[in-house]
Amino acid sequence: MNATPPSPGLRTLLRLRPDCALHLSGDDGATITGPNGVTSLTRLQPAVRAALVRLADGYASIEDLLAPPTGAAPGLLALHLLRRQLTGAGQLRIRLELSGRPLLTVDQLRAGGEVTAAPGTQGLVLSRFAVLRREGALMLLESPRADAEFTLHGADVVALLGTLTGEPADGGAEGGGAEAAAGAAEAAAAAAAGLPQDAAQAVLGLLAEYGFAVRPGSEEAGLALAQWSPHELWFHHRTRMGRPDRPYGGSYWAKDSHEPLPLTHPPFGGERIELPVPAAGSGRLFEVSHGEVLEARTSQRSHDDANPLTLDQLGEFLHRAARIRSRMSDGLQEISYRPYPGGGALYELEIYPVVSRVDGLAAGMYHYDPLGHALEQVPAKPSGVRQLVQLARHTGVMEQPPQVLLVVAARFGRLMWKYQNMAYAVLLKDVGALYATFYGVATGMGLAPCALGGGDAGAFATATGLDYFAESSVGEFILGSVPRQAAPPRG
Repeated sequence: MNATPPSPGLRTLLRLRPDCALHLSGDDGATITGPNGVTSLTRLQPAVRAALVRLADGYASIEDLLAPPTGAAPGLLALHLLRRQLTGAGQLRIRLELSGRPLLTVDQLRAGGEVTAAPGTQGLVLSRFAVLRREGALMLLESPRADAEFTLHGADVVALLGTLTGEPADGGAEGGGAEAAAGAAEAAAAAAAGLPQDAAQAVLGLLAEYGFAVRPGSEEAGLALAQWSPHELWFHHRTRMGRPDRPYGGSYWAKDSHEPLPLTHPPFGGERIELPVPAAGSGRLFEVSHGEVLEARTSQRSHDDANPLTLDQLGEFLHRAARIRSRMSDGLQEISYRPYPGGGALYELEIYPVVSRVDGLAAGMYHYDPLGHALEQVPAKPSGVRQLVQLARHTGVMEQPPQVLLVVAARFGRLMWKYQNMAYAVLLKDVGALYATFYGVATGMGLAPCALGGGDAGAFATATGLDYFAESSVGEFILGSVPRQAAPPRG
């Protein structure tokens, strides 16, 4: 039995989210508008409507609302119903405070969000999906599993998170079994954070209600959660709609603070090799039907090094798959059209052919200029280039290095200057579209294509000397000549 006296001034306060607006209508109606939509309330008792007005003006506890300074008091059941409606609409803010100092603020993030029954506060661990980060002067606790965002006020509350590891507390209770041991652990956690025990218990209770604190093993018991690594669930969660209070889409958020990146990559200053332009509508690619290309498409990891890819073939491949066909402006950025589709016609992807064996072209690392249809030699660091080629050979399970490794990089600012919270997801879709185009062109030309499942962005940065955060590799694709014994598509 816990004999610790309750902390004076420990209160739970409620208010409408500050970004919500209350509009009264008639004698018994009210409408609340905010980032999560519109809530219409009708047939409100005067006392309940007065309580709603008070919540729109600032914080109040349930006890405050039950004892208004003027007018009749609303019933407790009516207040709980109002709280449930505001919670379900994602329009409520909850604050836990101790002697006037805020400990924790909870913002509902979306309409229809669910609050689970708290599993008690003893023996909990921090969810493996929870992330604590700084935004301005605030410490935010977020999780893709939660329908709320927590603001932690004070180092003692942050320290409480550090106790949610599942490790047993030192010492323990002399009697009372598991319940006493759990109580001792809870007291030890509160002491470690420097909080009164009932204040720590109240914080833990809110963490548990919203899924930030969970039972050990509960997130690994079923496949639905066990299959997710934290960063993958976060990526899925934050790059899809469903969180309307987050900026999402083509907002051009950076137009007033940063210049957009140019359409094409700045030159590297290396030797420039003009590539031949194939005649329009001619060549093997146009002798094979689209249906035949789809039926013949396969990943081929063997190359004919006795009869390697030629410079003319590489030039035709890049021209058919990735050249700039036309350019224009959308009013804020220069855009272009190319053979493969690209999000917003921004085309952030850059192609770096790493050549090991091409007839008519020296080995080395090049950058493809899609506007001038040319290759420019990159003054690359040999150790980085070797690492890229060795990893491609290993990933492709090849006996020899690939004749050409096409490293696909992204100038992130081309997309991120415009898009918020979805730019990297768009980028990966663009990589997939480029891969599909590579496969189709290579198969139609009778070449050996193969997309690789992963690559080394660090090696690319080493090789090129480019800023990892401004431009980095996001895909790898190998290309070569088909061995004589392999049957190319009919043409």
